[in-house]
Amino acid sequence: MSGHQYRSSTSTSSVWRRLKRSSPPLSWGSRPGWMILSQYGARRDGIHSYGTSSATSFTSNGEEISFSFDLVEPPGISVICLDSPKDASTQTANVIAALHDVVLIRMYYGSGAPIDYYVYKASSDVDASRWRPSLLLLLPAYDDEDIWTSRDNTGIMSWRTKGKSSFIVAKLTIRFDLWSEIGSPPAIEAHMFRSGSDEWKVFKDLQVNGANGSSDLQWWKTDVIVPYQGRFLMWVDYYQGIILADMSPQSEGEDVAPSLWYVPFPVDRITKNPEHIDYGRGSPQISRCVCATRDGLKFVSVDHRHTSDWGVGHQDVLKWSHTFRITTWSLREHDYTWRRDVTMYEEEFWDTLHCSGDHLFPRATPEYPVVNMDNPDAVCFRLKKEPYNFGDPIWMIEVDMKKKALLAATSYSMETTSSNEVGTINYARVVSDAPPFSSDLPRYLDGVSDCKKRRQ
Repeated sequence: MSGHQYRSSTSTSSVWRRLKRSSPPLSWGSRPGWMILSQYGARRDGIHSYGTSSATSFTSNGEEISFSFDLVEPPGISVICLDSPKDASTQTANVIAALHDVVLIRMYYGSGAPIDYYVYKASSDVDASRWRPSLLLLLPAYDDEDIWTSRDNTGIMSWRTKGKSSFIVAKLTIRFDLWSEIGSPPAIEAHMFRSGSDEWKVFKDLQVNGANGSSDLQWWKTDVIVPYQGRFLMWVDYYQGIILADMSPQSEGEDVAPSLWYVPFPVDRITKNPEHIDYGRGSPQISRCVCATRDGLKFVSVDHRHTSDWGVGHQDVLKWSHTFRITTWSLREHDYTWRRDVTMYEEEFWDTLHCSGDHLFPRATPEYPVVNMDNPDAVCFRLKKEPYNFGDPIWMIEVDMKKKALLAATSYSMETTSSNEVGTINYARVVSDAPPFSSDLPRYLDGVSDCKKRRQ
């Protein structure tokens, strides 16, 4: 990892470590309340205790493993680390979702092998002096392997009642009959596992309100699942919109099906299947994000002139003079419509970055937006030179969209990537093309009493 680091004097002063080559792990007593978490994890050989974030369990094959976190200050990317014996068969883990004190982790062992899901739980339900993170292995409780092995439709939500922390893991599947007519309703099912339970609950024949009889879901594919407010889970298709599931009955202990609503994005609708016969579905997550913040739900879209009329899929070319523009929206919760907050065009973006002084950022379209959970006006992006050459720095930057100010920047380089520990973690930060996401897990790594103090 390179030593390049920039932080604006107008931003909050940082007590986190600077991201320098071969820096020691971050002190657990000094961190902000959120992080940008890579979906891809790193692997460290051997079962060790890496700080107070370490939690240990066993795989479905009986092998001992341990998970811990390598945390860095945003806009740097934090990584979950899998610790296992050198001769273990386990592979690198993937983070599926995270909310508050829980993280849903997926382990894939290879073709034909079982898939393990774990729930990492940071906070405790007892006295903070006895606090210790835990790791729970979830085993499949039904026979449909297509559902269990699907990696893109599983989310997690947590809540706290009477001093006790609980969670629910949920899978939402939307299946269209390949031989049915266009517009025919899909089969929609929800599979749920609640903490303290020993079985999965299955709800079939669900309906999505506001989806024009499900016709708006015709080419649905879940890109990400976002938990929100300890009440909602949102399945997001970045080409279309959000399926919002109200999980409040489950948080109250009721075994009833969740209410589902469709919330379209405030952009031009797709008019045909985005799946191309030669090029696949594309990567809409490169240009868009849905993020939960302290001030509500945010949607960010980076629109490209030469790829689409709204940023991610079509071949139509707009006649505008800008290579890209960035627009942010906020969700109006009383009617589930969107309010546009800010639009920043290419020229404004580069003017903002060049005001920082001596940094030579690559003139590339910003990618993988992530909204600051504590400052919803600030958005983090990745800048990667194209064509990319080995050793070129890859930048993570944070921009205040309203003030048009660069708040922070840090760079990574592939030159440090090797088979050792630093290289493995760096690989997860640099090479990954899966979108990172925001998490407030750091608030909960000091125990319950500290969490309450931080929220006041």
